[in-house]
Amino acid sequence: MTNTEEGGAIPAPDMEADGHPRFTPNKLPRILMASLHSLHVISNVVVLVLAVYLLKHFPSGAFEKRLQGHSGWAITLASIDLLFMLPILIASLGRFNRNFLGFITLILGAFWLTLVVYILKDFTFGIYGLCEDLNYALFNGPPDFARCKIKRALTAFTALATLTNFLASLLYCVWWFPDDSEDL
Repeated sequence: MTNTEEGGAIPAPDMEADGHPRFTPNKLPRILMASLHSLHVISNVVVLVLAVYLLKHFPSGAFEKRLQGHSGWAITLASIDLLFMLPILIASLGRFNRNFLGFITLILGAFWLTLVVYILKDFTFGIYGLCEDLNYALFNGPPDFARCKIKRALTAFTALATLTNFLASLLYCVWWFPDDSEDL
């Protein structure tokens, strides 16, 4: 709003002084993209916390790597992803969005998909997953069902992180965001 000499307010013009629109016309894609990235960051933090818990508290044994749900890989990927995804989230909220963000998101999504495949490869779909395995009971004693439920939660949140990452990549491909960097 701008003031006139009489003291009344008149609405501000829709255009900047250089002729560019004051606000970007594609608000819905940016809001959707920012919400996808926010959901991805939240699921990423949950994966990081669950993976650290599994790595610290799962008993050692013959099937330790499988029972930990590939926690080492999950911690590494979640940490790297958070380093990339927080700046991408900030950039997706801004007016000057770069189109290469979709490519970075796609690469990170490929790593998330690989992690999901490795987790599901060692994960049977019984009530408690791999903890019902006879070999686990022979080598490690009775299964710890609480930790098995945590592994299932890790699998679910890893799948959610993968899904949100690929949806964001798809939206980057479908909606073209104008790169206004040459106007700076």
